[in-house]
Parts: sequence; C-alpha cells; structure tokens
Amino acid sequence: MLFDSKWIPIVCMLCLCLILSSCLPSSRQNKKDPAPLLKVSFCVDILGQKEPVFSAPFLQALQEIEQTGQIQLSVFTARFKTEYSTILSSAASGCDIVFCGPLMAETLPETAQKYPLTFFITFQTPATGSNVASYLYREEDMAAMAGFLCHRFSKTKKIGAIMTGDRLSNLSIVAGDAFIKQAQYGDDPDSVDVNFVSTDASLSESKEIYRRLLLEQTDMLYLASGRFLPDLLSEGMIKPSFPIGVICPWVRTVDNENVPILGMIGKKYKPFLEKIIQDKIQLKFQEGIHFLGIKEDAFSFTARIVSFTQEDKDALAQFLKSYYVFGNSLQIEPLGFKVSNKFSTISDTLETAMTSG
Repeated sequence: MLFDSKWIPIVCMLCLCLILSSCLPSSRQNKKDPAPLLKVSFCVDILGQKEPVFSAPFLQALQEIEQTGQIQLSVFTARFKTEYSTILSSAASGCDIVFCGPLMAETLPETAQKYPLTFFITFQTPATGSNVASYLYREEDMAAMAGFLCHRFSKTKKIGAIMTGDRLSNLSIVAGDAFIKQAQYGDDPDSVDVNFVSTDASLSESKEIYRRLLLEQTDMLYLASGRFLPDLLSEGMIKPSFPIGVICPWVRTVDNENVPILGMIGKKYKPFLEKIIQDKIQLKFQEGIHFLGIKEDAFSFTARIVSFTQEDKDALAQFLKSYYVFGNSLQIEPLGFKVSNKFSTISDTLETAMTSG
C-alpha cells in the first residue's frame, strides 16, 4: 500500500514539534528549588512559655516568622534549672540557630562550645562565645522615654517611679538618672521621686511606696518592671478615683479600660529576629553583645487615653528624633504606635512627624 502524499505535511509538522520540544528545557529544569529552611529552636527557661515579659511575645514573633516559610521552629521548655544543659544540647543538635531564655545565659557558653556550627542567641541577658550573640535593651532609653511622657502629662508636677534593682548598681543609676533628666521640672529635685525595689521585693513594699506617692500628690508614675501592676490593679489601688497615670513597659493588656493608664512601653523582638535570620542566611552572623535602644527603634508605645493628641505625638517624635545625636546627623528610625482596644485615636506611625520638619 502506497503512502498517501497528503499525509506528508502532517508528518513533517509532527516531527518538527518533537524536535523543538526536545530542545526546550523541561519545567522541572526551569523550576527553582525552594530555599532550604533554617532550623531554629527556642529554649524556654523555667518561667514558661506564657511569661509575659519575654517568652510569650518572643515565641509569638518566632511563630509569625515561621508562617512565612523562612524557618522550621522547634520549642523546648525547661521545668527545672537542672534541665538547661540537656535542653540546650537537644535543641542544638542539627539546628542552625538556638534562641535561649534569659535565665539560660549562664549555662549557655559551655553548651555552645560543643556545637561550633550552631549559632546561639540570647536576649536580655549577656553570654559569651565565638558562636554566641547577645541582644541587650538599653533600659536607660526606656526610662528616658517614660520620663518625657510623665513630664508632659503631669498636672501636679509631682512624678514618681518604682524601678527594680539595686540603687547603687551602675545600671540602676544610669536608668534612674535618664528618667530624672527627662521628668524633672527645671532644677526642682523634689518634682521627681525615684524609688528602687529589689527584684524579690514583696507587693507590700510597692504598695507602701504607691500610697506615699499618692500622698505627695503624684499624678504620673513609671512602673519600670510592670511586675506589680496586676497586683496593684487587683488590690483596687489603681482606679479612676485615684488620679495617677502609669507608664509601664511590657504589660500588654489591661482588662479594665477605665484604669487611668497613659500608655505602655514595649520591647520589639520581631524586627531583630528577622535580621538575625537573614544574617545567618547571608553568612553575616556577628557574635558579641549588641545594644538595642531608641536609635535602633527597639521600643513601641501603646497609648491608652483618647486625649493623646497629634500635638503630643509630634512632641514625642521630636524627643525621639533629638535623643541620639552624633555630630550633625540624626541617627534614629520612626517609633511605631500600636493601639489597644477602643483607644484608636493613634492609628498611624510617627514616620510623617519624624521626616517632616
């Protein structure tokens, strides 16, 4: 049977398609393999995952980053101090970055030496090692910011502070001086009353100081640790009938919206976690101690009163802008405002105020 000539063009076309298809790269070849996930561990100390100062917000920030696909997160929680070494070793095995709770810093150096290819990160508490980096927040920056706000909103020109630490320690002196410098009215030393309580102080000690401040007509109070705020609230000591505003870091929610709290200063974690992860990916990890403060945009302020006006925002922006001055250049990033509950009058950031004028 002879081949019908009418099929010749069709056969040629099919052959041409087969030749062309063999020359083209396959979709499998074109497809880029996804970037490998970094294996990240978070070792929680005995304070637990729900501890509101560090563990809870830090874990939340890591979980948000995990949702972007950049990391694979594992969490290890210690029940006893004696477990720190074991947990750190378990977390480090086959891991790229290990983040540690502040109370583990003392145990960390010995474990870090055993895992030289793993990077260990501490926040709040310093640790040493060639593969260890520590990020410490400048408490004096936070105190200065609180002092400025107390000064601006006080009507009686009587301002108090309850700060955790030893009155004679260098860190306490620096933080206390930073607060006084911004809060004090002119040269009047009696306008600011700074009180130090030990880290293991009882609630009764803080209550006694609080009552004395009220008798002195104090109307703005800086609770530097925030540890006693829930107890003072539950005891009914802070309420609308007591005209005292509280600037308090770290306390993220207060159930009673009628409590006269001006606002809360918080520490930012997520931006620095993202930078650490990117530095690891780009092989730019830097060991040693890194300080975070106003210049690094390390704090956020949550306003809880409706009367916090645009003028107040501009004043705070100007304070932040001028706080760190090196020569003639200003090195500072905008501080973001967050809004809690129904207090939604502050819904934008300070970026406009910082860049204009």
